[in-house]
Amino acid sequence: MRHLRASGSGRVRLSLGHTRDVVLIDGTARVVRGEELPEGVGDAFAAKAEWDPREDGPGYVFFAVRPWWVQAWGTLSEMRDRDPMREGAWLF
Repeated sequence: MRHLRASGSGRVRLSLGHTRDVVLIDGTARVVRGEELPEGVGDAFAAKAEWDPREDGPGYVFFAVRPWWVQAWGTLSEMRDRDPMREGAWLF
């Protein structure tokens, strides 16, 4: 969170998956406190993670990421293009 705030832009890059099947997401992130989460989101996170950061104090926050570019590669041979999203628009 410190680096996100220091950048001032909110720009983030997420890397998901394994080294042979990667999804990169560039987007803009904003901090969302537990009490600001849309209904059901915090509960779904807690169920999946088997831990609820909302119960551990205000030091834990969530991030909402609005993607503007998504790229996937690796073992996805069925994909013709590696960019399923550009400039915030899905290409499929």
